[in-house]
Amino acid sequence: MDSLVQNFSTSNFPYPILRACAELPYSVAFRELPDGFIKIVIKIIQKINLKSPFSEIYASRQTLANEAGKSLDSVNRAIQWLEARELIARERKARAGLRGSSSPLIPTLPLLFALGLVDKEGKPITWSGMSGRAKPERKDSNHADQQPVKKSVFTKVGTVFIPADLKFLVDQGLSAFAVLGLMKLAKKASQQLTDIAATTQKYLLKLQGNQLYAYFKTLIQSGRDFSAKNDESDQVELLKKEKAYLNEKAEIYEGRAFFSRKTGKLYRVEQGVIREETAGITRVSPFSRSFLDAIENGILQSQQ
Repeated sequence: MDSLVQNFSTSNFPYPILRACAELPYSVAFRELPDGFIKIVIKIIQKINLKSPFSEIYASRQTLANEAGKSLDSVNRAIQWLEARELIARERKARAGLRGSSSPLIPTLPLLFALGLVDKEGKPITWSGMSGRAKPERKDSNHADQQPVKKSVFTKVGTVFIPADLKFLVDQGLSAFAVLGLMKLAKKASQQLTDIAATTQKYLLKLQGNQLYAYFKTLIQSGRDFSAKNDESDQVELLKKEKAYLNEKAEIYEGRAFFSRKTGKLYRVEQGVIREETAGITRVSPFSRSFLDAIENGILQSQQ
């Protein structure tokens, strides 16, 4: 093991990378990795950009072979091993000004999570220093006591990975990209979408598609801390507050009309509901948070 990390000083590599390389042989995700591939994989790990861990790695196969002291054929087989287990992805694309195409290596969520560089939602894990520990805590005093990384932590939908416990959102009509978008919104609010989903799942099962997306946005913007599971009374209280908020806004906008420049539709707030008028046909819908968002974002313009 010492020969694998003999030059891994923090002056050459950031501490999280150093730690990931040192723990590689003990990681459950790499339990079946042939010994001959270890140095190659370490060289790939060293090239991960911690500021943007999902960014592409453009190191040539020959460069990896030279740095690892392995043959080009060994490098290709190591990359195939990683790709077959969805630890990296490859996307062939043309590069401007160059002949032919390139095939950069793209670190995947399962790889970065197994290395302890991101959490299961893809959020980078911060380290306080050389002896600091990230949350959730990882045991390092005895590698044999470490909990194995569950293969079911992530699931692949189309071309993207999402947490397995959010797969039910896709089953209820959200695209995997919409789930990623909600995860990003939750992260900006210092929340995790998995926490929100776990706390409110009982109320989500009856929602589909756009309704589900709008409800999640409401929860994310509520300012509530979902890191700890809340009981049913807390959830009911949140729904009551949301209803009271919408009723208050409906009273403020009572009698006002708004139009969409894009669609030409006219919307009028009357008696707490929204009346949509198009070509002489009127449809009624509840006053909602999405209607307020459309006004705030300039999608709907006030009719003077």
